[in-house]
Amino acid sequence: MLTARTTFNKTGKLSRSSSSLHTPQRIPADSRRKEALRDEKHSSALVGSEKLFADAALEESQEAKGRARQEGRFGKITGRGKPITRISDEGNPFIAREEFLMNRIVQRNGAAPPWVELQRELDTALASFREIVKQSWTRRCMRILSSEHPLPLLARITPAQIASVRDPMWEAHEAGYHNTALAEINSLVRRYNGVAPYPVRRTIYEREPELEKVYSECVDDVLREIDARIKEGGVVRSVSGFTDGEDDRGGGGAGGSARYDSRPGSFWAMVRKWFAKLVT
Repeated sequence: MLTARTTFNKTGKLSRSSSSLHTPQRIPADSRRKEALRDEKHSSALVGSEKLFADAALEESQEAKGRARQEGRFGKITGRGKPITRISDEGNPFIAREEFLMNRIVQRNGAAPPWVELQRELDTALASFREIVKQSWTRRCMRILSSEHPLPLLARITPAQIASVRDPMWEAHEAGYHNTALAEINSLVRRYNGVAPYPVRRTIYEREPELEKVYSECVDDVLREIDARIKEGGVVRSVSGFTDGEDDRGGGGAGGSARYDSRPGSFWAMVRKWFAKLVT
């Protein structure tokens, strides 16, 4: 095929010349038919394999349904015959349907964002620390009260008196555990604050506020211990401090051994009897 090409000669005038353009190579009709037949065979093979797979999956699902029906599983479906439970987010126009379904799947499988997982770990560690300190102080407070008040007077003690009890020896003895545990908790706090949203971040926990919290919360526990001793007949502990071979180890609330002397004719038995006569 010839076409005209316009060029400029040396004199600056236009001149026209013809040149041949390359025509695209044509594929023979036989080759096109062969390619079409090959594609058709490949498609039919894929359709056949997909059909076999679908038939096998359908057969397996039917067998699974039959086994479940024989075992009575369809009669134990939660919510059967009841209206479907709806939640507020399902009708929220600002949450896309696919996002709602994804969030529901995540929630039902117990997954949560990283900061929520750290929050759970932090709450567990903090609750464990506070419970251990409460148990340790409850035991120590009972020993102090039992050594200072005989049973008749112990029964009349007030919550304000219990809340005012302090023991510098116990605080110094437990300081090592308190500082170590709070250091670990504060390390979790820093990790949590690094990934948590700003409104839910937490401050560092300190020992003195935690002890004051324990002193106020242990009042009810001490009163329950006193009531239990009164119902049992009352046994006053002969412990006034870390003496007489008693090792009141805290280190996580592990209290030491306390000695009871309730034998008839013992010193504390006579003291209790004398105070009982004095009060009555």
